[in-house]
Amino acid sequence: MISTEIFNFNDITNALNKVFAYLPQLITSITILLAGVFITDQVKSKLSSLQGAFGNNSIFKIISNVVIMEMMFFFILMSLGQAGVDNRQH
Repeated sequence: MISTEIFNFNDITNALNKVFAYLPQLITSITILLAGVFITDQVKSKLSSLQGAFGNNSIFKIISNVVIMEMMFFFILMSLGQAGVDNRQH
């Protein structure tokens, strides 16, 4: 830190401190998103196996696709919130 004060690198030091302080949020956000993709994929495979029991019912396909999209939307919003991205509408 003393060398940064001597060479007047305070701006660079502050920027690097902000980047390193943000890394845990970013890692957590990516982890949430990857877990969401994994969970959604598991639910999708379970719904696909259930589809065999219902036959080739287009209503079941539509409902299962809506459920999958809603789950992904939820995990994306959770991930963005953890990353600190403001996703509220004003």
